[in-house]
Amino acid sequence: MNRAVESSAAAVAGWRAVADGRCRCHLPLVPPDGLACWWPGRDPEPGVDVLAVATYGDDARFLRLVRLRGRWYRRGAGANHPDATPPVQWSEAGRCWAGTHHAVVDATDLVASAELRPRLLVTVQTTIGQPPGSGLPRNGSGTAQRGSGSGGC
Repeated sequence: MNRAVESSAAAVAGWRAVADGRCRCHLPLVPPDGLACWWPGRDPEPGVDVLAVATYGDDARFLRLVRLRGRWYRRGAGANHPDATPPVQWSEAGRCWAGTHHAVVDATDLVASAELRPRLLVTVQTTIGQPPGSGLPRNGSGTAQRGSGSGGC
């Protein structure tokens, strides 16, 4: 296929996506009806009671932005190395891979129970014969074991 035909096909595909009300990334271009939303490219950040947002049309459990210490971070299974990725500017919050800015909606209620509550980790070990405070679990023979490689966390 020559370049003129390729660019024409791409233009038609892009036009078709806009005509269908969807972006090339398959997210809707029209804001949700009756649902509070923000356009990060033009609207100010929501109030501090909004702790998480998701791009309208995306599954917030898969990919979302979470406000931590006043900054927005990508979280979820769709986030690429979330612990090593710098925070996202609010103005870029709803931007997809195709470069289109989409509306974002409040996702605080959806993710609050799993991610936004302070985490409390409690480890309880009940091993017979282990001296208090030793911190080493004992194997079946009564000897302390280190680095078994089968860690639970």
